[in-house]
Amino acid sequence: MIRFVPRARLEYAHDRIERTPAFLCRQGPKALTPRLAVLRTITSCRIIRPLSLLTSVLLLCALPGFPAHADTIFSAPPYPSADCTPVAAGLSVGLAPQQWNAAAGLPLTPSGTPAAQRIVIAEFDQSANQAAVNLLLAQCGLPTITLTNHTNSNGVAGAPNSGLESTLDVTVAAAALPANATITLVDSPAAWAWYGLYVNVAEACGLTFAGDPWVLPLKTASPGPSFPAGGCIASISYGEPEPTPASVITADWVLDQLADNGVVVVVSAGDEGSGGCMSAARPPMNFGQASTVALSTIAITSNVATLTTTSPHGFTATQNVYLGGLGPDLDGIYRIQAVTATTFTVAMVHTNLASTSITGAMAAVNFGTLIPQYPASNPVVLAVGGTQWDPLTQSLVNGFLINYVPGSSVNNYVWWDSHANSNCANLPSYPSSGGEATGGGQSATYVKPNYQETNATANYPTLPARRMMPDIAGLAGWPGYAIANPGITVIGAGLSSNIATIYTPAAHGITTGELVTTSLLPAPFTALTVTDALVLSTTTTSVSFALTSADISPAYVASGNIGQSCNAPCSNTAFPWNPVVGTSAATPLTAIGIANVNAVLSARGLPRITNDGGSMDIHSIVYSSANSSAFRDVTTGSNDIHNLGGYTALTGFDMATGMGVPNFSTLADLLVARLSPSPGGGGSTSAPQQTPTPTPTVTATSVVVTPVVPIPVAPVMSLPTVVNLGDGVRTANGSKSSLTSRVTTPEPATRSRAGAPALDMPLDKRRVPVLRVPGPAREFVTQMRIRGEWESLGKVTSTKAGKISLPALCVSKSGAYAIRVLDTQGRAYFISLRTT
Repeated sequence: MIRFVPRARLEYAHDRIERTPAFLCRQGPKALTPRLAVLRTITSCRIIRPLSLLTSVLLLCALPGFPAHADTIFSAPPYPSADCTPVAAGLSVGLAPQQWNAAAGLPLTPSGTPAAQRIVIAEFDQSANQAAVNLLLAQCGLPTITLTNHTNSNGVAGAPNSGLESTLDVTVAAAALPANATITLVDSPAAWAWYGLYVNVAEACGLTFAGDPWVLPLKTASPGPSFPAGGCIASISYGEPEPTPASVITADWVLDQLADNGVVVVVSAGDEGSGGCMSAARPPMNFGQASTVALSTIAITSNVATLTTTSPHGFTATQNVYLGGLGPDLDGIYRIQAVTATTFTVAMVHTNLASTSITGAMAAVNFGTLIPQYPASNPVVLAVGGTQWDPLTQSLVNGFLINYVPGSSVNNYVWWDSHANSNCANLPSYPSSGGEATGGGQSATYVKPNYQETNATANYPTLPARRMMPDIAGLAGWPGYAIANPGITVIGAGLSSNIATIYTPAAHGITTGELVTTSLLPAPFTALTVTDALVLSTTTTSVSFALTSADISPAYVASGNIGQSCNAPCSNTAFPWNPVVGTSAATPLTAIGIANVNAVLSARGLPRITNDGGSMDIHSIVYSSANSSAFRDVTTGSNDIHNLGGYTALTGFDMATGMGVPNFSTLADLLVARLSPSPGGGGSTSAPQQTPTPTPTVTATSVVVTPVVPIPVAPVMSLPTVVNLGDGVRTANGSKSSLTSRVTTPEPATRSRAGAPALDMPLDKRRVPVLRVPGPAREFVTQMRIRGEWESLGKVTSTKAGKISLPALCVSKSGAYAIRVLDTQGRAYFISLRTT
């Protein structure tokens, strides 16, 4: 799972990904968020504050037989160079590859030639933007990679568009790729669900099935001729609420085949804390056992809806309620204003409606019990939770707006910040903030594996004997990972008089004078595939650049990607930094860390880490007290973002960060020492140190980025002139938009939808809505609620007088529509668009 830090707010992508949090929720099964996510069970939301360092040391040392762990406090790694110093919003935000690697003890340098390895990155309906991956590597002085794309054996490919999730996964793995190792990306269709994903991963690893795996009955798998001698490691940054055993029985069978053949499967624990989320992007995507009741009637007066339930509902005022089955224009998440035994009211921007009978509609609250995330809850995978380097007292107030200071003392805390998470729209403060945190919890399906018996039972002696997760943790929150902007999906293209124009479905954020790279365009638009092309002009949703080739008529395309680029190495202010957070980053970092350890072991002729239940099984290594000095124990923080009961960090194993944060250099030292033969036989007590490649010490300078408001330029072409958002709403982006008549709300926008001022729009007429907000000139993301979801209208900048001009709209259906604008601090302002 992944989240991205918006570049002006500190531009987020997670995703989720393509750029917005909602993007993530469109990608995979997690619905993927596909992002997906969710989870878990037990305890209170009380955060245990740490004792003083001296007191803690004295107490821990007094415990007989207490295993030694790695130091918890460490020095924030320096930036590798001035050009490789991420900047956003005037702050040093996000880590460069050498820094996130250094914190994990990576990369390692084997003494000899390691056996060939394959790292498989699994995605749902996504391929990575290799140009963005290699752009970051080149900018930071690291070797570029060649990515292998797996061909699905059933002939059904995933969506060809690149995305943030896959680009992040590949970037993190590529930045510490050991010698004699390759990366293969699996793009599996979400429609084939987990079974399809696992089969494709198995085949990408080089396993061969005893028959066609796409035809039942199930087939066993074994290493084929292409299975690498050094093994295969799979990274999966997706998940969903733990399903019923029957629904994943065939998928789990393939997962077992992977484990039986030694494939280490590393899985994200999720970004939604201890559980109970409901997605705003894909309702009714319920990530908890909500309390639901059927609805019988609805009435709307002055933008207040009164709903009657078929039985006493038990709801209370101020609860968030999900309404479903009312219709695409009414479904969504609302705040309850008042209640009686069988009625409740919510603010709902809509024309007046007399009491009307409804059937098949429902209301849900208490997005409730703690549900772990699958496949992280399956015992054969290695589940990875998340940490951050700042305490909750900072992250819950400042979010990502915390300057990174190299050399400062930092610590690992449970990841939990207040950033708005579209997968958790039921949280009380959504959408102005919300919350995201590492997943963790206890399975209701899988029994407790033997490897957890000692550690898990010690801290949770009264819980049922079922699988707990995560197993370990990695950096997932602040300061995050700064990768190259993977770009945005293309929906149209054309070429005329040696000028190419690319069209995007939402605001792209690219300005005239920047460089762009395009990819994945289908025939006949492959001629428009360019690297580092100079942008000549833009509109909100189009980008034009010079290209000498035959004319191609403008048309829609089935795939394509365009992203900001530069001629690396470029200045750190010109580089398209994209700070990202999420367990989606911690997962591939863990996978590539294990690959580095295996490279060290195989280069010495020692047995590698596997997943087959033997002495070198990854779980046995993680949970062994003999390796505890290779893990930083996380003892501060909680992941209870829902006030439903969550998990607090504990000394030793806990269901927020598992056994702690691994240092793969130390782990390699321990295993080499234990496995290397000594002159007298058996293992030696010492071994040459496998140290990470040193990170250059460079004094970091924070460069203030001055926002530049682009001057509108008439587009070279105006296709598509109109984008149909559905429900009778169209946005117009043609060259005459600047001449379109304005309609201005007489009152300033409000901070809540209830009581928002109404702006009258004539039916079937093209108009530019104008609203007013308080405060200085700044950038906003604009959205319109259509069919119960917030659809993007693009980015705009307010004037000094606080006026915001939205894209030109044409509405052909009578009714009222909510408009929302959000600034870079997450503050939301509302108006109601009312047709006349």
